[in-house]
Amino acid sequence: MQVLSPEEVKAVSGGVNWEQVGVGFGALGLGVAIAATPVGAFGAAAAAGISYFGGVAIGDGFIEGAAFDF
Repeated sequence: MQVLSPEEVKAVSGGVNWEQVGVGFGALGLGVAIAATPVGAFGAAAAAGISYFGGVAIGDGFIEGAAFDF
């Protein structure tokens, strides 16, 4: 029996990084919550930035990309 590395286990199990997808949905929800309050232009810009980060994290988690590999 062969021992698999963590990367090989991810490849066999489908490769979705669920932690990153969860963080993305959390950031997206936070952006929507900020946008739903009367916070002005700065709040709207912050909500847009947080929501953008959430969307990138969700997409990157599904494709196993390298957007957050520093």
